[in-house]
Amino acid sequence: MIPGSTGPETQRCSAFLHRSYSSLRLLFLRFLHRILRISLPMAPSHSTP
Repeated sequence: MIPGSTGPETQRCSAFLHRSYSSLRLLFLRFLHRILRISLPMAPSHSTP
């Protein structure tokens, strides 16, 4: 449809999406780790000597 859909604009957009996706994934993993650490303070793996 668009004449310049295969130009550098698409590559820049894909690079931006990839970078934003990686940053969002890192934030999500950090948030999930914090939630698990808060909700499971008495986990058997941590309470065992």
